[in-house]
Amino acid sequence: TQSRSSAASDVYKRQGLCIIHCIATPFILGLGITGVLASVLATELIHLLLLLPITTLIILTVPTAYIRYRSVNLVITALLGMIFLIGALLLEEDLEVLLTVIGGSLLVMFHLWNLHLYKKTNRAMAADSTVS
Repeated sequence: TQSRSSAASDVYKRQGLCIIHCIATPFILGLGITGVLASVLATELIHLLLLLPITTLIILTVPTAYIRYRSVNLVITALLGMIFLIGALLLEEDLEVLLTVIGGSLLVMFHLWNLHLYKKTNRAMAADSTVS
């Protein structure tokens, strides 16, 4: 139906944006961009600003994912990703890049896993509706 298609499209857009952000951030930080942009990226403020959209997306997606799929492991993956990202802000600078990459990777895993479960559920629902 149209509403199911629209809802699916919204989910894909949200997950796609988050996956792009989670993948791009560690690579951009890892590139060691030079000049003025590097000094801006080196401030703690930018790290907090980058964490805000991530936290918002996690707050929006994790409860919904748990309600839909009842997967504690899915939730744990997302929460560990957030813990690593927050730890990157709080711990020594030497660990910052490593913790950021691990945290971002865990969040990418969460989103890919969530997307997989979403597609699997939709296929099952579509199969059930054609059988009835």
